[in-house]
Amino acid sequence: MSVRDEKKFLYEKVYECLKRDILAGNINCNDFLPSEKEIGDKFEVDRTTVRKALGKLVDDGLVEKRAGVGTRVVMRQYQPDNQNNFRTIGFLLPKSPKKSDRITQPFYSRLFYRVEAECRKKGFSLIYTTLDEDADLFHVVEAHRLSGVIFVTNVSKKFLQQAVDAKIPSILVNGYYEEMASVLCNNTDGAYKAIRHLVEIGHRRIAIIKGMSGYVTCDERFEGCHKAARELGISFEPCDIYEGNWEFDGGYDGARKLFADRENCPTALFAFNDMTAIGAIQGLVEMGRSVPDDVSVVGFDNEYEAAFRHLIPQLTTIDVNIKTMASIAADNIVNRLENKGGYRLKIETPVDLVIGATTKELVKIK
Repeated sequence: MSVRDEKKFLYEKVYECLKRDILAGNINCNDFLPSEKEIGDKFEVDRTTVRKALGKLVDDGLVEKRAGVGTRVVMRQYQPDNQNNFRTIGFLLPKSPKKSDRITQPFYSRLFYRVEAECRKKGFSLIYTTLDEDADLFHVVEAHRLSGVIFVTNVSKKFLQQAVDAKIPSILVNGYYEEMASVLCNNTDGAYKAIRHLVEIGHRRIAIIKGMSGYVTCDERFEGCHKAARELGISFEPCDIYEGNWEFDGGYDGARKLFADRENCPTALFAFNDMTAIGAIQGLVEMGRSVPDDVSVVGFDNEYEAAFRHLIPQLTTIDVNIKTMASIAADNIVNRLENKGGYRLKIETPVDLVIGATTKELVKIK
């Protein structure tokens, strides 16, 4: 073993031992850890190794370092409140980088509505709040007297791991974390079906407006695009791919850029969610492009009926089966709360292509 590997091993050993003591309650919240020198002496390691271990505990949200004072435990142990007659579950979304509130977006509002209805049938109430990077998960759980938590979409992994470590009954919806039960649609298959539909009606050059990088949904949908391309004998030009932000303006800006060249541009567009697709259609119309006569457009989520039917022709999109997703999520979290078990599974709901009025067969000029 190299010196570098040995130091890494020692640093992880110190980290795991301290973490185990904190999670077991051997070191209480607000207590200070022994000094770096005392920890180093105990584990027979140097201060650099101790500092690396403490740094990882800070990243986990278990401790905070106070200059000139020491390292204080900040994690509270989750204590199920048997007197909590409210039987409340939290629906926790990451704070949007935009000014808009995510819960007002059709996909999330519909998901919340469905999950809330399922939880109510089982005798639980559901409340919504957001988490930003500086939030205190345990303060949120305690302040709202939450019995369990449904994390939604791209919540920071530090919160997910804190919930796992503290044994807070939790699941993740519309995302994936290997340490936690996760419920999401089959993103790869959905994107595959969208691209296949466009190719089957004659389109060979297809533009893509992605979601924000770092999202599991974005990565899986992009994987589905490439899977379809490989099987159907097409390819995506780098200049035909635009990274959006899941919002209307991302679709609008993307379309304005991707279709600026009137002589040499794609004949079809796949947007990674319906909000992006609607923004793209607006951008195309303002550029003098007709949908679907000039450009066929496919979205993802099937939120047209909920929000856009008075604005545009019916959107061709991918239905994520949100009712099934909500039902599975509610069953899973309630089973955990009622001690009926639960596994760290990735559960994918089926998806379906819904053909609307925004795609049409490409007429080739002879």
